[in-house]
Amino acid sequence: MKQEQIRVTIKQLVSGNLRWCDPNDEVNDSPSPTKPEGFTHQSAEEVLDDILFDLKSLKDELEQFDKSFAPLKERVMKKSAVLKSNKKIV
Repeated sequence: MKQEQIRVTIKQLVSGNLRWCDPNDEVNDSPSPTKPEGFTHQSAEEVLDDILFDLKSLKDELEQFDKSFAPLKERVMKKSAVLKSNKKIV
C-alpha cells in the first residue's frame, strides 16, 4: 500500500469514528422523543478506543502485507547486488 493510500485510510478511519461522538453529525440526528438534545451514539472515550483499535488493526495489516513481500524483496536485493558486482567486473 502506498503512503498516500495509508494516509487516506487513516483519515477515513478517524473521521468515520469521530462522527459517532459528534452531536452535530447526521448519524446522531435521528429525531426521536427519547433522545435528548446533544445525543450521541458513543462517548468521546468510546470513540477513542475504537480509533486506537482500528489504527492498530491497520498497522497489523500493513505489517502482514510487508511480510508477505519479504521473500520477493530479498530476491530483488540479491539480484541487484549481483548485477552491481557484475558491472564492476566489466
